[in-house]
Amino acid sequence: LLTIIRIIKLDQDYLAVLRRFDVINLIIIIILGFVTFPLASYVYYKLLTIAPFKNNYTFLLIVVSGVVEFLNYLANLFFIQCTSYSAFNAFYDFLNDSGLSRFAMSSLLALSFLQIMLSLSVAINRLLFICKRTLLQLHARLIFYSSIVISIIIALICAALIHEPHFSYVSAYQGAGAYAHSPSSGQAPSTFLSTALILGVCTSLFLVTLFLAVSVCTYRRKISHGGRHNVESGLIVVAVSNFVNYVLLISA
Repeated sequence: LLTIIRIIKLDQDYLAVLRRFDVINLIIIIILGFVTFPLASYVYYKLLTIAPFKNNYTFLLIVVSGVVEFLNYLANLFFIQCTSYSAFNAFYDFLNDSGLSRFAMSSLLALSFLQIMLSLSVAINRLLFICKRTLLQLHARLIFYSSIVISIIIALICAALIHEPHFSYVSAYQGAGAYAHSPSSGQAPSTFLSTALILGVCTSLFLVTLFLAVSVCTYRRKISHGGRHNVESGLIVVAVSNFVNYVLLISA
């Protein structure tokens, strides 16, 4: 009996730790969203309205990528992060009862891949500006629409390959008589396939961004004798950090 009581107490302590972790995690995510997205929206507004930028398809592609990133943020917030809170039980019950839970997860997967592909497209466009500026200027409109269409097609294919047909939000005991929900894949597709797809796309983004940074460094040396440049260093840091973040996300 004492052993059972100890086990119950350990379970309750474990659930309490998880609840605190969920609260802290959600607070950090919301704060970061409130800090970054209003500033990003202001920058995007300037890119769309100020004369030197509004007719540039590369900057327009950056705005599209930013919008998709915001949609992905909202999808992660409502379809994943808020599942641990009983206040959202009615919402997840509605998704289960209406059969929309699988659509919600498929949308999240598609948005995640689309965000990565658009980031890759932006990096390629910047690389073309350095290496093939004439080509980019002559076919800017075609390259812009092609980047979006190809990104959407690849994102949909990747999302379809790791589609989770049995996904649902199952009830999860939170302690003290409270219940919430937990994302459940049911009979999930191959973990190797999903990991290989995400790592492949992220590695491509990493390599293109890294090559972009090296190209910018080379171009700068041709027109300037300066030493280190913060822009190039920033590109390399962003490339490495993005790749590491995606690997950590997959590992989790």
